[in-house]
Amino acid sequence: MPGAAKKPSRKALVEEYLRRNRPAEIDAPALAALRRYVIEGLGEGARVSNRYLLDLLESTDVPIARELGGLPPDLRGRVHFHDLAAAEASLRDLLQEDEMARAAANSRRLEDCRHAVLQAKERLEMILRRAGLSPAKRAEKAGWSCASGRYNKNSAAKPRSCSGLSFRIGPHAVDGVHPIVNRASRALGRQVEYLWWSCQDWGFRVYDGPARTKMVSRGA
Repeated sequence: MPGAAKKPSRKALVEEYLRRNRPAEIDAPALAALRRYVIEGLGEGARVSNRYLLDLLESTDVPIARELGGLPPDLRGRVHFHDLAAAEASLRDLLQEDEMARAAANSRRLEDCRHAVLQAKERLEMILRRAGLSPAKRAEKAGWSCASGRYNKNSAAKPRSCSGLSFRIGPHAVDGVHPIVNRASRALGRQVEYLWWSCQDWGFRVYDGPARTKMVSRGA
């Protein structure tokens, strides 16, 4: 008896949909249509999230509407989590983009840089949820988790005028301090909380341990 035909992957169905329909832009209605197409292709009971579909779409050159968190093609996939060095280098790269946008008073570009960092955070969380991820890789990448959340209004140590986003990069935590912390600029993470905060010296910081801190780059 011949085996059952292999179902197409989610990625293959997305590519097929784009070839057949050639959308000028992925907006909310187009995303809903794509999701229906993928679910129908996978079969009854299949599930697929909008975030997963957007993650696949970001690897294409199809424009994605800003209301869906769409980024310019040159900012897509700019944060990498292949290894620790790649994570640090790509965040440093985005910080430079942010600084250029700030110097040019380009608020739209600043917002796009922020979204690029936040989307990378979501992508890392998706990687950590994969059932097939090896225990060693899971443990390694779990140490690179990204801290986010709105400010605690009762915290006098974190004034609302100093918002930012912190990527915690390192194999383990010691009393809440990771060995390496990559910190994006304030504009990269408006309304997102730093774990380690100073309004005077934001940028990338390398934490060698709870008592030793080395500044890599500095913001103004």
